[in-house]
Amino acid sequence: MSMGSKMLRGAGWLLACLGVAAAFLGVQVAALLCTEPLARALVELTARALGSKPAAALDLYLSLFVQIASLILFWWWWHRLEPRSFLRTRRSPLDGALTARLKRVAGLVLLGVGVQLIVAVVLSLLTTVIPEMMRDYTQMVEDTGTSDLNVLSLVVLTLGAPLTEELTCRGVMLEFALRGICPAWRARWIRQSHAPRAPQSLDAPTPPGVSAPCEAPASHGAAAMPEPVTSHEAAATPEAVSTHKALAPHEAPHAAAGTPEMPAAPAQPVPLVRFAVAALVQALLFGLLHGNPIQTGYATIAGLVLAAVAWRTGRLAHSMLLHGVVNISSFAVTSLVNALGMLGDLGIVAGPLLMCAAGAWLFWSATRNPAPQAI
Repeated sequence: MSMGSKMLRGAGWLLACLGVAAAFLGVQVAALLCTEPLARALVELTARALGSKPAAALDLYLSLFVQIASLILFWWWWHRLEPRSFLRTRRSPLDGALTARLKRVAGLVLLGVGVQLIVAVVLSLLTTVIPEMMRDYTQMVEDTGTSDLNVLSLVVLTLGAPLTEELTCRGVMLEFALRGICPAWRARWIRQSHAPRAPQSLDAPTPPGVSAPCEAPASHGAAAMPEPVTSHEAAATPEAVSTHKALAPHEAPHAAAGTPEMPAAPAQPVPLVRFAVAALVQALLFGLLHGNPIQTGYATIAGLVLAAVAWRTGRLAHSMLLHGVVNISSFAVTSLVNALGMLGDLGIVAGPLLMCAAGAWLFWSATRNPAPQAI
């Protein structure tokens, strides 16, 4: 493939990332238009029980309906992409011992709370630098009802948002960004054409002089056909062994061997620099989807952390858990900051950093595994 072709294909997949963002916004608009009457009816019935202002309760219900619609679309989309995705090649068995599982969960909890506290500290500092913008941001949070602690806000923030946003951004969007940054890995994701259909009946009579579909032509002297190689013998050849080692767990052997229609994929993992660029692309779009400058800033940083967690194990479940911890800890951020304030200003600054460092170490040490399969 020429350099120009690689660049065009890469640019196409990067534009596809914008298409994912557009699809996310389109689903939002469609869901808002279709479900607003239902949301208003639910507000009349439950606003008092929720303890939220009617406008805030309405926004929460609309957010829930948007998340349901987004979940349907992007779950299906990721279900189609995941078997041949870059993220799938990172997946390998993790230590199933109870200690290792607890370390992974504890690491993500510490990391999520630490990230939320760092965001809170930075926002408090910005209040003195850009007070008007911060007042608008605070008013927006109150209007959306995300600062009200109730059943609906918990469902929206700690269940709906992690599911839909991780499938969209760390799933579909990151996959497309990786395809744009790594065009030489094209054999990783293209689909093979269907094999020719077998004859419906092998018992049908065969015209004279024509070999049956399951028979080899008759040999003529020195031109005799070689003896067929059994599957066990083929598996023992050096070529078959090397091909088997290059396969991801879910691939069939012929998918990586290379054919004129589907060349073999490069036998090396994605370089860290390329992953970092792809992660930055999806993180920037993730931040922009939040719709205001303040949220765009910290959501972009959070998007990088979430991408690193998903890439570490090849599983969106871990980034979903981290995302949920970040969101749910926002309800306790004031109490946590006050507790750290008992140690002075140093505690407020150093505490969140130490929590992030400890959480990252616990999670990384509990996810050590053999080197990922070659791509």
